[in-house]
Amino acid sequence: MSIDLSEQGVMTPFWPGTNLTSEHNGQCYGNVTLCLNNDILCTLSTCDLTLAHFTYIPNLGANAFLAALFGVCALVQFGLGIRYKTWGFLVAAICGLALEIIGYVGRILINQSPFDKNNFLIYLVCLTIAPAFLSACIYLCLSRIVVVYGENLSRFKPRFYTIVF
Repeated sequence: MSIDLSEQGVMTPFWPGTNLTSEHNGQCYGNVTLCLNNDILCTLSTCDLTLAHFTYIPNLGANAFLAALFGVCALVQFGLGIRYKTWGFLVAAICGLALEIIGYVGRILINQSPFDKNNFLIYLVCLTIAPAFLSACIYLCLSRIVVVYGENLSRFKPRFYTIVF
């Protein structure tokens, strides 16, 4: 039995006797409502994980540990940045570490609700952008390393690293 779900006449398999979705042919079937609104109505007891953004559930303990670790690093970095008055480094480090924390909290939320699109986007965006800020910290350190070991040994002046990177 099939039901027409679109204006173009695309037919989607539908079996009215079951309330679960599955992955046998890569299409949603079972309860059509769950297939069309899987991020709102799907739970682990009603939908297959193939309808989620991951086909696995992220580990709660590991993600909580990493979020806490980045939180501790952010607190230490904040204290050191204030103490040594390295404002540019402090801003880049805090932005990067805050995005890491938010990204891992997003993964924790995915553990509890794997079908929610917003949790997936929080994880994806934050953990994609955060390394750029942490790389900026490294480039800010590079200019100071050049000053310590000698500007004559570097191809570029220390100010060049800060401006370009």
